[in-house]
Amino acid sequence: MQQRLLILVAVLLLPAVTHGDTLLSQQPDTSQFAFADHNFFDSPADTVSSFLVDDVTLASSNGQGFTIDKVTTFFRASAGDLSGVTTALLTIIQDDGVLDTEIPGTFAVPITVSALADQNQGPNFVVTASGLNLSLADGTYWVGLTPSMDSSVAETLHWTTSGQTNGRQAQWINPAGGFGIGTTWTGVDIFGEGEYDISLDIHGIENPVPEPTSALLLAAGFLGLSSRRRR
Repeated sequence: MQQRLLILVAVLLLPAVTHGDTLLSQQPDTSQFAFADHNFFDSPADTVSSFLVDDVTLASSNGQGFTIDKVTTFFRASAGDLSGVTTALLTIIQDDGVLDTEIPGTFAVPITVSALADQNQGPNFVVTASGLNLSLADGTYWVGLTPSMDSSVAETLHWTTSGQTNGRQAQWINPAGGFGIGTTWTGVDIFGEGEYDISLDIHGIENPVPEPTSALLLAAGFLGLSSRRRR
């Protein structure tokens, strides 16, 4: 009897089953135009650092949102080698309809860099930030991943997809105004190449539904009954 009660309690205390999911998958098309997306921390006043973000809508099946565990993006280095770069700035901005007035909401994350087989141009690299454990509620977000490095390492250009957009086109910003295009977010079509998405993969795990208090009370009740019977 005691064993059955323990099994019942264990089942009641189990969290809801979660499942992994690719929340966004925008693979690179290396024949397409690319945009500057790099954080050169040694540049005067950080004038040439630029950031790209693209939109992703999170819609969990249970309304609890997702825990983001991995973000991957793809770069071409016009000169230099990204393989030794170990840090990037992850940008996540909740969409409130006024992205053009936002300052990049970025924080440093460790990354791994691996080579991607050259396609038309190169060298090409895969940049991945994993183990993020970042919980986000359902909604729409602007997300980007920007390698952070000394300017002597490489000039990086962010791959776009095939010229189509999934939702809205990617947004670009150069906060210090070094490109002479302003200092607020703007659509990448400002460069005259049309509307594009950036190459970006986002992976997450759906958050479980919180356990109802009644289940915990029921489990405690069974334990109490078992204890009294043993006496």
